[in-house]
Amino acid sequence: MPEFPLPALLLLGPTGSGKSPVGRALARRTGWPHLDFGASLRRIASGVDDHALDPQERDFVRSLVATNALFPDDALPLVRRIVRHALRPAAAAERVILNGVPRTVAQATGLGDLVAVRHVVFLACPPDAVLLRIARRRAGGSSDDAGRDDDTPAQVARKLELFEHETRPLVAHYHGLGAAVVEMPVTGDAGEDEIVQEVLRGPGLGAGRSAAR
Repeated sequence: MPEFPLPALLLLGPTGSGKSPVGRALARRTGWPHLDFGASLRRIASGVDDHALDPQERDFVRSLVATNALFPDDALPLVRRIVRHALRPAAAAERVILNGVPRTVAQATGLGDLVAVRHVVFLACPPDAVLLRIARRRAGGSSDDAGRDDDTPAQVARKLELFEHETRPLVAHYHGLGAAVVEMPVTGDAGEDEIVQEVLRGPGLGAGRSAAR
């Protein structure tokens, strides 16, 4: 079993910013395990992997995935169980790449004994670039998850709103805890390899601008 807390690099960014393909590319370059929490939830919802959850818990996850909702604060114990299950292969890892969790400051606080976030990479992707990148994703023109059914305009708008109100505050939260926080501007046609090169450039894993506000 892993010795907690595991050192972690957290990828933050709105939907479509490329967190999953960047996480996969970063994992290939470094050998660090990549925990894609959204993908884990979709596997639970589809029945591919139950993550050791009981049927009622799986139904709850399905309801969140179907509505693009975040876990409420009172469901933190369930989030912790899913994260612990997903981190089991990371026992000997130098660092783990987090993508999609934590999503709120409450989750960050509640997961602090499992993961020690020492680096944060904020993929700063404006809404117009998000729409371009999602259009490419839907057309299969990127290595991001294509064919998803949660990329409708209304769902994208809702996810962008949730990111601004619930997830973006994590930038200031981790900066206040002393984590190295860098901002990587992401354009509509930026590729994951280009972003990963920037992440790995120089000491502290990044050469982006300070994202603290």
